[in-house]
Amino acid sequence: MSESAAMGLYLYCISVQDPKAGPLIVAAPALDGGAVRVITCDGLAVAVHACPVEPYHGSEDQVRSWIQAHNDVVTEVWKAVGTVLPMSFDSIIAGDSGRDAETVLADWIDHNREALAEQLKELSGKVELGVRVYSEVAAERGGTEESARGREYFRKQVQKRQETQDRQARRNAEANRIFDALSAQACAVRVNPPNPITPPAIGEGRQEMLNVSVLVDGEDVSEVGESLDEVCAKGYAVHFTGPWPPYSFAGTVRVSEDGSRQ
Repeated sequence: MSESAAMGLYLYCISVQDPKAGPLIVAAPALDGGAVRVITCDGLAVAVHACPVEPYHGSEDQVRSWIQAHNDVVTEVWKAVGTVLPMSFDSIIAGDSGRDAETVLADWIDHNREALAEQLKELSGKVELGVRVYSEVAAERGGTEESARGREYFRKQVQKRQETQDRQARRNAEANRIFDALSAQACAVRVNPPNPITPPAIGEGRQEMLNVSVLVDGEDVSEVGESLDEVCAKGYAVHFTGPWPPYSFAGTVRVSEDGSRQ
């Protein structure tokens, strides 16, 4: 394998090339601290940097730093052009015996151009918001075991279980109501796994009841914020982040050595 084929291209994001605009210059450094360049292919622009084909493996702190650098590049391009298709972290395209990585990339873009253009069209003008909602954790009643015996003890245990179930049912009902309200405002809503880490701003004594990513038109961000103000007015705490590039709604886009999408 030639030296050029042994090298790869790390992919950050894809955007539409504006023929009326000048060359897109990315100031944010690449994962390795070097320069990011933009390759134009068939009406699309791809932010990349040259790299070995090995995955980016390292300590937890190092990986976190790489992910932040990846996000910085994607965010800069997103702010400059308005719409991007973010690539997942550690997406690397390799050359082969007959083509260097840039040729493989160009062939892949040519093969997938219509699908990529359609995704970019669907994401045009849209942003991602993060919404996590928390309810108060009810204080446990103390002294049940000490003050109750026999049938009274079991009655109170049943009562306590029923109260716990009722509280959870109310939380679920409210979470569903909030989800439905967000869905009515959004282009799409994705439910995320529960996050065990509570943001410091939320404080202690609260339980996460909803964790979603929301895709909305950029002009509707304030409207979503206003609806979440109403949620806070009901005594719930809300952790609201964004707007961000639409990572959660872009899908996982990877490229194999033969130029096919994985």
